[in-house]
Amino acid sequence: MTTVYVVSQPFAGATASKSLYRVAGTILGAGAAVVMVPALVQTRELLCLALALWVAGCLYISLQDRSPRSYVFMLAGYSVAFIAFPGVDQPENIFNTAIVRVEEITLAVVCSALVHGLVFPKSVIDAVRLRVDAWLHDSKRWAADVLRQSAFLSAGAASTMSSIAKHPVDLDSLLSNLAYDSSEWRDKETTLRSLQWNLERLHPILASIDDRLAFLRAQDLELPVRLSVFIGSLNAYLDEETGSPTLKRLYEEVMEIRRDELAADAHSRLPFLGLIERFRELLEAMRACESYRERLLQPDDRGKQFKQHRDFRFQRHIDRRLALLSCATAVVSILAGCLVWMCTGWADGASRFR
Repeated sequence: MTTVYVVSQPFAGATASKSLYRVAGTILGAGAAVVMVPALVQTRELLCLALALWVAGCLYISLQDRSPRSYVFMLAGYSVAFIAFPGVDQPENIFNTAIVRVEEITLAVVCSALVHGLVFPKSVIDAVRLRVDAWLHDSKRWAADVLRQSAFLSAGAASTMSSIAKHPVDLDSLLSNLAYDSSEWRDKETTLRSLQWNLERLHPILASIDDRLAFLRAQDLELPVRLSVFIGSLNAYLDEETGSPTLKRLYEEVMEIRRDELAADAHSRLPFLGLIERFRELLEAMRACESYRERLLQPDDRGKQFKQHRDFRFQRHIDRRLALLSCATAVVSILAGCLVWMCTGWADGASRFR
């Protein structure tokens, strides 16, 4: 029952991936327990050290992977503790204990996967759509807040920026389970990842535009007339006003302004050139987002999407020092428990690791 509760997820793909990797991790941990316990049971100090290092090693590997695959090594680590420590008093039964553990885990995850996949299937796609639309909407709202600061000194941009900070993590967690989903969108993961990357580009660009507008206000520098008109047109687009220019037209306009400013070749134009460059990057990112989003709605582009991005990889930061600290904490905790167990002669001391 506990395993069914643990592997059950809101979406069928997430449940399938967690079930698969839970079984794989349990088998790996059971194999390690069968190997280590008979070989080291006569020297319990070495057995405790070996088990602690195994748990720490599995924990470290699992922390290097931000995908569902990390669940394999997490399970391999603590399955050893569940199987090996209670079996030190009867090492001749360690194989049977490991088999029983694998059987019960497999039975539970198969039942859970079948129920979520056949009886109550729920695709992750609807959640992905909602998250992408919400991210685009909030990014446009933040952009409008930033641009209005040039006239009204509004403080809304910071609060909007804070409200959308959760979108990257939420979308990445949803996309990590897309490969295990039964939906046809699993063939569009490259497009979705490219859309995600362009959505994340909007954040530093908008922050940079905000900083440049604040600098110009602090220096009492008045925006060129064409640039002010462009900002008004961009605001009209963001507010979805009737008759507002398209993204393509806005991009052409900012490129014309950029050419004119470069032709002026004056040192005093540098602050405005920096702002114009950020507007160009903003429109490029917004056009890419809209283009990728439209591709997702096309049912006939399977297998031929954005070949120029076929090698796209989305990487998250990994804090290896924090991972090592977590591993060291696990080793110290296990060894401290083993020390209390062996020094006090506690008959059921091994059960504390269950």
